[in-house]
Parts: sequence; C-alpha cells; structure tokens
Amino acid sequence: MKRVVGLLTVAAANLLTVVLLHNLQPAEAQVVRQLGACRTHVTSTSAHAGLSPAAVDVVPGRVQADGTATVYWHIAQEDTGHCVVNAAGEVLRYQEQGISIQPMPGVSCHQPAQICFDGSGPSVAFTEEYFGREAADQLIRALDRRR
Repeated sequence: MKRVVGLLTVAAANLLTVVLLHNLQPAEAQVVRQLGACRTHVTSTSAHAGLSPAAVDVVPGRVQADGTATVYWHIAQEDTGHCVVNAAGEVLRYQEQGISIQPMPGVSCHQPAQICFDGSGPSVAFTEEYFGREAADQLIRALDRRR
C-alpha cells in the first residue's frame, strides 16, 4: 500500500508539473523541468528510496549558456547536495554533500550553495545571518525563478 501511495504521489506531482509547464514561458518551463528532474533523481537513489519527492526542497542555482543548471537540494535535517541538469531535464551529475553546517536546532546550511534551510524550506533570514546579504539576495532571486 505504501508503494501505491508513493506512486500516486509521484503521478500527481508529474501531472502538476505538466499543467505548470503548459502555462509557463519556455525559460520558466525549463527551470520547473530541471527542479523536478533533480527532485525525482534524489528520491530514486538508494539512500532516499521511498521518500516522497515533495519532501525534497530544491533551489535553482547558476544556469550556463547552454541551459545546463545546477540545482541545490535539501532534505530536512538529513542531507543536502546538488544535481547538474541539462535543458532537457536529464540529470548529468548528482552529488550528496551532507549537512554542511547546523548552526542551531532546526536550521541547516548548505555551505557550497550558501543557502540555509529551516522547517519551512529555504530561509532568506538564516541565509543572510550566516552567509550575508549577497547570499540572501541570490536566494531571493532563485526562489522567484522557482515559482
């Protein structure tokens, strides 16, 4: 039953992605596709098998001229890492990095991406506190691209 519920959750997430992609501009659709590809890849790894894709926070990172993007991911208080995803949504590289910094209970920070997360997901306030205003501004821009 748990597997059926998990498959239904994935199917619902994929349907929502298709609906979202239909209503977005090409560049926005590419970001959504890349975020979804990374989220799905994370939950397909043996370390995170059975985890709902909705449990993985994803934040878009730098996009290269060819459309390849780095996507940072985080699982609450467990793990962080990144995916490199091409414009078609194929994961080219995947890396788990563990929690880089846990400055206080309930807050974890991903050092290479300079992003902090709390119980609600990416946190602009904690990012600014631990990495500075420039990192917080980058996170704000990334979160705007994610929507």
